Amino acid sequence: MNILFITFGELSINGRTTRPVSILRALADAGHQICVISARTDVAEHPYITVLAGRASCQAGRWNLCKTLIKATGTRHFDAVHAVDDAVIFSSRICRLRKIHLIYSAVRCFTGSVGQAPSRHWKWFPEYGQKVEKNILKQAVSIITPCATLRADIENLVPAARTFQIEDVPVQTLFGCREADRSELLTRFDLETTSMVV
Repeated sequence: MNILFITFGELSINGRTTRPVSILRALADAGHQICVISARTDVAEHPYITVLAGRASCQAGRWNLCKTLIKATGTRHFDAVHAVDDAVIFSSRICRLRKIHLIYSAVRCFTGSVGQAPSRHWKWFPEYGQKVEKNILKQAVSIITPCATLRADIENLVPAARTFQIEDVPVQTLFGCREADRSELLTRFDLETTSMVV
């Protein structure tokens, strides 16, 4: 499959975004061609991952990411758009327009008693925000959640939502296929090769 992976945040194993990076790596390792749009992408190189916006050397703004999404979906064929967190709001509109499947990696609910609004406009017009969120949840062919609580919150909003709970993967798997050289590791800590680092 050709998948467009979009997030308005960073994709890096050094920050809070290890979950989207693990999903990205799993998709690429499964043989899917992935094009990435993010504010900044700092992941290990992979033959199936292409960064369209947000290279590690420069940070891209939201407007540039939205323009890249519009251009990419207009010039290339994608089987699905995989949107992370609030990138799903804009992505859902493009997916509807281009007739592309939407996959949503949920991090939070945007509305409701425990919701975290993506912008102040959602706080000002909560009924409209809830309507938009419900439409997105109905449109998504798959909603990936990190925990049972979020899954239950989403299913309370839209009982027919197609949610899947995926447990986190160990961070070590995100570093690619590098073999650890014990002597090299110990020289970085200025220790003898007989020492042990815990």
